[in-house]
Amino acid sequence: WAEEFSDFIIKLVGNNRPPKIIEIHPPFNDYCNLNDFIEIYKVFEDRISETNPETEILIENRYGALYRGGKFLVSSVSDLEKLCDLINKNGLKLRVVLDFIQIFSRYNLGPGKFDTDKISSTMRSIYPIREAIRGVHLWGKKDYGKGRYDSHKGDLNTYFVQKDLKDAFLDELYKLLDDGNPRYFVPEVNSSDQDL
Repeated sequence: WAEEFSDFIIKLVGNNRPPKIIEIHPPFNDYCNLNDFIEIYKVFEDRISETNPETEILIENRYGALYRGGKFLVSSVSDLEKLCDLINKNGLKLRVVLDFIQIFSRYNLGPGKFDTDKISSTMRSIYPIREAIRGVHLWGKKDYGKGRYDSHKGDLNTYFVQKDLKDAFLDELYKLLDDGNPRYFVPEVNSSDQDL
């Protein structure tokens, strides 16, 4: 995939302005481990850097999928720490785009399952890798009366349900990202402009 995807991007861009960011998703753990991923990824980064040296490459943490063969290789904060350690050891440019809702889901947190202590401990566990965070994905979940929360719908009010829990998250998010490093923000909302 490293050669094919890099060739695809290079051909797609052609003589146009190169992409500022390329975001990739982690593989599944039934066919790849972190060391294998890093070795394969190096090929991708080298090829992209040859033609587009200013392009940043970010990897998103992922959790859950319809795929039943395995689980995403990078889901938990611990997975991210191991990945960041390998990135540093190999001198790679790869950085993280952190999807907070998927982190919460990985720890079985979501609407109706939060309390301020769980929010705080989860957010503070991210501090060791915060220098690697170059982007943030944020989205909500909303119950449309079926007793099931739909992803990428609603907003943080419908996700956290209680204002004090949303405020606790936003306070912890502010503290985590208040380190002087600029980051990209991707609001992943598919429901309405009002939710966005």
